[in-house]
Amino acid sequence: MMAKHYGIYERVRVLCAQWISSTPSATMELGTTGGVWRNLAQPLLATNYSADWNQLIALLTSPALPHFHLFMFRYLFQSTLYHLWRERNARRHGEPSNPQALLIKHIDKNIRNRLSSIASMGYQRYADGLQLWFSTHPPP
Repeated sequence: MMAKHYGIYERVRVLCAQWISSTPSATMELGTTGGVWRNLAQPLLATNYSADWNQLIALLTSPALPHFHLFMFRYLFQSTLYHLWRERNARRHGEPSNPQALLIKHIDKNIRNRLSSIASMGYQRYADGLQLWFSTHPPP
């Protein structure tokens, strides 16, 4: 399954005109991408935090994290990629760039809304999602 999605991940590593080399040693540490990822992922992942692309892919596909933390990490990763890709497209179409703080705020809000909707649907397995998120990301 990783091979199927690897092409998507390769394309997402590019934000705006900042081309990250296609070597396996690429990271999510350049420009806007690095600041957004560091701000959102480091509190959640703690000692497992990495910006190295290969380590992120390995962490996404391995059971190294407890089930719920893995769900949170995967959703954070998906939401971050979506918002960075959206920002990239906006810049390519001539729209002004958004500040890094605004991107972080949008991603945070997206995750809080999703966790809230999961809790309201009655999924007990993810009932403590908002509590975990707020414990690692206090509201602004």
